Amino acid sequence: MLEQPHAALKQALSDRQRAIAKKPRPKAVPTARSETIAAMRQWRPDGRTLQDFLDAAGAGSIEGASIKPANLRGVDKFSVECDAVTDAFPPVSRSTLEEWWRAAKK
Repeated sequence: MLEQPHAALKQALSDRQRAIAKKPRPKAVPTARSETIAAMRQWRPDGRTLQDFLDAAGAGSIEGASIKPANLRGVDKFSVECDAVTDAFPPVSRSTLEEWWRAAKK
């Protein structure tokens, strides 16, 4: 008698998993990182440097992204703002931007 409820539970879980798997997947939500890397990808082919990109992003010349030095005492941080991202993004370090620059090369 114990095998009957176990089999029914197993079947119910299997049906539930199948129903979940058939549902459409949500679209990827853009992040400040992904949007900045996309902007960097458009900028890199011209042979420009990260500093050139930062200068242009600070001046507002990069479409969809703005990167400006954050006013933090003694810390080399940058505030990143993207048009497609509504959530606040904490300031990032220059080494993080360098990592994103390398990721944009791929």
